[in-house]
Amino acid sequence: VPLSPAVCGRPDRPPHLEIQRILGGALAQEGNFPWQALLLLPKSGLAGGILVSDRWVLTAAHVFWPKGGAARMPAERMREVRVLAGRVSIREMERAPGTDRVERVVLHPGYRGDSPHFRHDLALVRLGGRFKMAAGAMPGCLPPATAPGLYRPGLAAFVSGWGVTENNTLLDQLRYVRLPLAEFGVCARAMADAQRGREPGQRSEVWQEGMVCAGTGIGGQDS
Repeated sequence: VPLSPAVCGRPDRPPHLEIQRILGGALAQEGNFPWQALLLLPKSGLAGGILVSDRWVLTAAHVFWPKGGAARMPAERMREVRVLAGRVSIREMERAPGTDRVERVVLHPGYRGDSPHFRHDLALVRLGGRFKMAAGAMPGCLPPATAPGLYRPGLAAFVSGWGVTENNTLLDQLRYVRLPLAEFGVCARAMADAQRGREPGQRSEVWQEGMVCAGTGIGGQDS
């Protein structure tokens, strides 16, 4: 995977920049997040991802090896995953040109679906053909891991994706929220407080060192 394509990370239409606290986020417009990808999984599942080149998509490893005792997805089922990008509407993407075939999936070697934590929850999906970037899609940029101030507390970040409503209805249009990055210690304490009083078998170990945490600390959205 190249560190970064020659042209990457340039939205045709920048999203709104104000920090948002409303639940549900804002509706994305065409061109806000051209690197946003959608993975359609066998048996009607879905997941978000990021185009990092015209052949590779970055997503979460738990998409293919879920937590909670589920088995790792077989390789033949991984190749049934469809990758869509280039539009904010799922229905429109299903009609737009793109690539439907996944060649292979590479899970981070440190990730384990049978462990309670989410450390190294990363996967790379290689597409069977080159994605048609002219159809409203563009790769996101991958900065060097040593880039100074990359995760500076207070720096604004965007979280985007599709999801479901409280009634478990799939949202057709991409949504996003802009949040400030938070200090590691603040997030660690918040997660510890949330786990207090739970039985050992009910505790989650989602938060791990090396992850990024964002939120206002006064309610609303976080990530």
